[in-house]
Amino acid sequence: MPADLYSTLGVSRSASAEEIKRAYRSRARELHPDVNKAPDAQKRFAQVQEAHEILSDPKRRELYDHYGYEVAKAGTQPQSQSHSHSSSGWGSANPYGASVDPDEFSDIFSTFFSGRASRAASGGKRAKSSRSRSRSAEPQPDLEPLNVEHTVTFLTAAKGGLEPLRIEIPPSKPRNIELRIPAGTLEGDKLRVRAAGDLGQDVVVTIHVGHHPIFRRVQYPGSACRPGSKDLYADLPLTLSEATLGTTIPVPTLESAVLLKVPPGIASGKLLRLQGRGIKPHSTDKSGEPGDLYFVTVIVPPAPSVLTDTDRKTLQDMGLRQTSPRVGNAWPTSSD
Repeated sequence: MPADLYSTLGVSRSASAEEIKRAYRSRARELHPDVNKAPDAQKRFAQVQEAHEILSDPKRRELYDHYGYEVAKAGTQPQSQSHSHSSSGWGSANPYGASVDPDEFSDIFSTFFSGRASRAASGGKRAKSSRSRSRSAEPQPDLEPLNVEHTVTFLTAAKGGLEPLRIEIPPSKPRNIELRIPAGTLEGDKLRVRAAGDLGQDVVVTIHVGHHPIFRRVQYPGSACRPGSKDLYADLPLTLSEATLGTTIPVPTLESAVLLKVPPGIASGKLLRLQGRGIKPHSTDKSGEPGDLYFVTVIVPPAPSVLTDTDRKTLQDMGLRQTSPRVGNAWPTSSD
């Protein structure tokens, strides 16, 4: 079974028809064997063609989204069909393994062959010829999806990645499949693996996200994360002197440690932002922007045991000079 057709073209599952067409042309230019001399260029070129054939057809794309590759390929594709072109240069069959519209390629390769491909492709007359295609065994689309649960680390959920998943289906042997975790996955998200492995049915995976000792997805612990949010939060403990006088300290991010400037006189509960240091958008999300990383200040007073008599006297003097932070009529001025 081929790789995910959307991944083959480098588009998201919500891509428009125009986005699919643009991605196909770009990939075809890159992988055409007349241009790309890599050993696997011909194979990858054929995969791109097949992905475009299915995803550019609304009915076949819908079959693929619902039932997977085999149904999209076998359910709508005629028994035999090919094109021959009298002067297109392709002959009676495409040597790269899939049916091709030469008008499509006249646009794609004009930049490489100075219009020669365009002239050759437009000069030929289309005619039908027969070419048999093997029909793969169709999966059973009426099978209910298999529901499983899987726990990933906080960093995997935030950054995305591939997770090995072992599926137990007694009395059959366990299956090992690969689960793609999108960046920004939340607790309780459901991911569907279509026609996983040799199971012949979809697998719906409910994701559980592990705890991280510093980072979280919400400003206040226990609150709900906004769907689609790419922001991260972390508490930033500060000593009394750091908060009062200001400082620059190293802080962690998803990628590496960076220096964060703390302005003097900052209070507890204030947010210090590192722009673009939150969750990165998925690789297929071309218009998305990364989230931000916010540090929530928490001022930690010194323990009484470490204070000297001089320290206490200094703090008392400071307290007398400082205006009370409790202002407004709601605050009493005495205990009466």
